[in-house]
Amino acid sequence: MKKEGKTLAKRRKHVPTEYDLAVDYILGLSRFGSKLSLDRAQALNKALGNPQKKLTFIHVAGTNGKGSTSTMIAAALTAAGYKTGLYTSPSVERFEERMQIDNQMMSEEDLVAAVAEMKNVVKSVLAQGLEHPTEFEVATSMAFAFFARQNCDVVVLETGLGGRFDATNTIGTPILSVITSISMDHTAYLGDTLAKIAYEKCGIIKSGAPVVCAYGQPEEAFDVIQKDCAEKGVQLIVPDAEIFTLTKEAPGELEFTYQNTSYRMNQTGRHFAENALTAIEALKALQGAGFRLTDEHIQAGVATTLPAGRMELLLKEPYIILDGAHNIDGIRRLTETLDTVFAGRRLITVMGMYRDKDYAACIPELAKRSHVFLASSPGGSRALKPLEVMDIAIAAGIGSMRGLEKGEGIVGLQENAYKGALTGARFIQNNSDVLLFCGSFGMLKDAKAQLTFVVNNRAKYNIF
Repeated sequence: MKKEGKTLAKRRKHVPTEYDLAVDYILGLSRFGSKLSLDRAQALNKALGNPQKKLTFIHVAGTNGKGSTSTMIAAALTAAGYKTGLYTSPSVERFEERMQIDNQMMSEEDLVAAVAEMKNVVKSVLAQGLEHPTEFEVATSMAFAFFARQNCDVVVLETGLGGRFDATNTIGTPILSVITSISMDHTAYLGDTLAKIAYEKCGIIKSGAPVVCAYGQPEEAFDVIQKDCAEKGVQLIVPDAEIFTLTKEAPGELEFTYQNTSYRMNQTGRHFAENALTAIEALKALQGAGFRLTDEHIQAGVATTLPAGRMELLLKEPYIILDGAHNIDGIRRLTETLDTVFAGRRLITVMGMYRDKDYAACIPELAKRSHVFLASSPGGSRALKPLEVMDIAIAAGIGSMRGLEKGEGIVGLQENAYKGALTGARFIQNNSDVLLFCGSFGMLKDAKAQLTFVVNNRAKYNIF
């Protein structure tokens, strides 16, 4: 009986909560993949009473920079006193990161209630003979209903995949459309050229709403954006790089001037300042449309904390960084930061990627800069196996295998992100070292939990 009692107690300890079950339900919908169509999303919205029609939107599309740009816009609107919804993806630590109001995540209680409602809504959609909605479609309609119930003044809405057939593109005409940096990604869905990808992103452009577009777009993509704006008769606004000056770039610190106004960011990497220019022009366009936004509100928006996993600096000296760069443009921006802000420092990289990304181009860029490279995996059926990552790193030369007698040029295998985080930390030798945990966003949740523990207990366990 005593043994049975222990077993029952152990089982009780692991009984999932209502919240756990709600998150499992949403994330479990990932098995339905991505399907480019608006039919299911429209049906979900209709079953909810079309909550999106009660809201005012700023719609944001692009390949890279969507999350940081959206977050800055939302933070400035919140600073100005507007009740502001923010919808972004993917999340890193908690699913509720995707749905925020005034920088506060949806509560666990609200999520449980929303998921219970969506289960019934999904059943009604299936009864109409439609395919099962995807995770992103269900989450998007759930967000619309949440923001409408909370009576948001405005919602900053980030697309998930593309734009034209993205579930967010069921909103009608926004007050402003924003297009961030466009590069090659999701080519199986969006097309194999920059022009084709730009065409899909331009699906969020609607007659009657001006467009803010990031500067520095590839010519092939920008031509498509210009043409689409002209055909729809909308104003196209592009930041002026000639009046942008980066005045400070250091770990966790950026300062720049734009249009004779100074801005500060607690961020690492020039590309975040460039994303800020897009946010600034979007906010100035809203000023022109009658929003009560001051320069101070815009400065506060730019200075806000950006979403997790975007060159997130967990520790200084030594430097521990999480970054979700997972396409070649994101990797290029990451490596530019390593080559400038962290130039000359010893680099320990833990990396894993999904196989539907351009991993053959991305992995070598980090491997050849690394003194130690640990091949890992984000897990799941889409993930590259660590051995595959390691083979690519070795082929890239991993820093020309330099200084093996000094413990450099090492390539190792780590079956998952959690183990990779602790092993990577053990390779830190001094306070100038950089431990970079990067690749697909699926890598970052477990890594952040482990690395946070390491940082908080490094002295106790003499880890570094």
